[in-house]
Amino acid sequence: MKKIKMLIDRSMVARIVFISFIIMGFSGCYIPQEIDFIGTMKEQLAVLMDEQVAIDPSLSSIETDGGEVYTEIYQAEKIKRVVFNSIHIIERGVYEESVFVYPADGYDFPVLWITLNRDTKYNMILLIADFIPLQDILMKPDYAEKYLEPLKEARTNVLDILGGAATSLETPFKTAYSFSPNKTVIVIAPYAMGNLSDVLNEYCETYIAGVDVAEMLEEGSADREYAAERMDAFLALLKANDPGYDVMIDAFGQETTDAVFDIVF
Repeated sequence: MKKIKMLIDRSMVARIVFISFIIMGFSGCYIPQEIDFIGTMKEQLAVLMDEQVAIDPSLSSIETDGGEVYTEIYQAEKIKRVVFNSIHIIERGVYEESVFVYPADGYDFPVLWITLNRDTKYNMILLIADFIPLQDILMKPDYAEKYLEPLKEARTNVLDILGGAATSLETPFKTAYSFSPNKTVIVIAPYAMGNLSDVLNEYCETYIAGVDVAEMLEEGSADREYAAERMDAFLALLKANDPGYDVMIDAFGQETTDAVFDIVF
C-alpha cells in the first residue's frame, strides 16, 4: 500500500503561489528565513502536549543533500497525537511546516491542520488552517455549531489582523474535499509575518476551547463508529492524492520517505 505522504500537493502549491505572485504583486519582497512556525505552535498548543512520544532518532531528524526533515510527536488525555513536521526541499527552495492534532479514540472533535509553506523561489508564503470535522455537519448541525462556528470567527479575526496582506485562494486539489466550510487558505505578504503569532493564536485558542468541552462518545455508538470511519477516510483521501510523494523520494529516498510518513500519519 502506498504510504501517506505530505498533506500538501507540492506541485499544485507551486502553481498556486506562482498565480498569487501575479495577483498580489509581491515582487521584490523578501521572505524572512527565520520564521519560527514550529516553535510558535508548540507554545500555543502546550496544554495538549502532556508527554512526548519516542520515535526512532534516525527518522526524527534527517539531513541529506536533497533536504531536511524534522518530526516530533506528543500526546495527552484527549489527544492521540500532536505532530510537528518540518520539511525543506533544497532544490525547490520550499520550506513546509505542518502541525496536526488527532483526537484520541472515542472523541469526535475535529482534526487540527495548520501548514505554513514558504516558497523562496517565488517569494511566497502560503497558510492553510482548518478544523477537519469528524461528523457529517449536514446531519449533525449541533456538531457544526459547537466546533466549526467558532472557527468561522477565528478566520474572520485572522483576516482582520492581516488586512490587505492576505489573499484567499481556492484549493483545486482533492485533499480539499476534507476541508470544513470555514477553512483558511491564504497567501500572506512577507511584510506581515510579524503578525504570525497572533494569527496562529486565533486558531489554537479556538481549537483548545473545543477540546476542553469535548466528551468521549459512548462505546459502540453510531457517532463513535462514524468518527473513526471518517478519520480513516480522511487519511485515505490524503494518501491517494499527493503527487508530492515523488518529490520526497527524490530528496530522501523511498525507504526513508515511507518510514517518516508512517510515523507522522
